[in-house]
Amino acid sequence: MFNKINPIVLLFAVISASLLIAGKWVYNMGLDAEFLIGANIFVFSLSLLTMYMQKKALQHSNPNVLIRAVMGSMLLKMMACVIAVLIYISFSKKKIGSTDIFSFMFLYLIYLFIEVRYIMPTNKKTNA
Repeated sequence: MFNKINPIVLLFAVISASLLIAGKWVYNMGLDAEFLIGANIFVFSLSLLTMYMQKKALQHSNPNVLIRAVMGSMLLKMMACVIAVLIYISFSKKKIGSTDIFSFMFLYLIYLFIEVRYIMPTNKKTNA
């Protein structure tokens, strides 16, 4: 399992370090670096949860369970991200722009790509 988490941990470290190092540059681009660091932590933790769900699905004898787990995890992450943004907008004193929200969704897509890329080759069933 750690081999499958390793790319996600590496991605998290690179994005977090980039945002911390280039925070002023990111701010000059019109983005909120603190919001994006929080978004990165949120999407990273969701990815760990969904990787766990998919690992359990891989152990099931029915190959369709993996596909349902991948699709369900995509839906879970997407809805959790939308709800998190809505909660942040309603309770935050700071204004966030649409570029921040699009950057958050871009983080979601990056983590989703890495997650699917590394979970699908592990399904070695012949009828999958």
